[in-house]
Amino acid sequence: MQHLADYLTYLRYEKRYSELTITSYEKDLGNWFNFLENLKISSLDVTHKEVRLYLQECYHKKLARTTVGRSMSAIKMFYRFLVAEGIITANPIVMVKSTRSLGTLPIQL
Repeated sequence: MQHLADYLTYLRYEKRYSELTITSYEKDLGNWFNFLENLKISSLDVTHKEVRLYLQECYHKKLARTTVGRSMSAIKMFYRFLVAEGIITANPIVMVKSTRSLGTLPIQL
């Protein structure tokens, strides 16, 4: 998909993300695109409903909250990129509530 390649180039050269981060985002977006392909939905036609379904699937797979959070971050940034480039007019992730991970409290000695 050309939009994904353009996005990864943007992360690499304009945002200067590390190769490890780019690889993680590419994997997360690959999982997202596979999910959409199973639903027979183009990544450009996504609504908040598909995003919520994806979140449900992640939780059914018992993925860690941090993994789901990173995945949602990658998806959110991808759609933000598509809006900025004029490829789509609205970001479907905006309608989805954040999946903030729970912090851990420090241990008192």
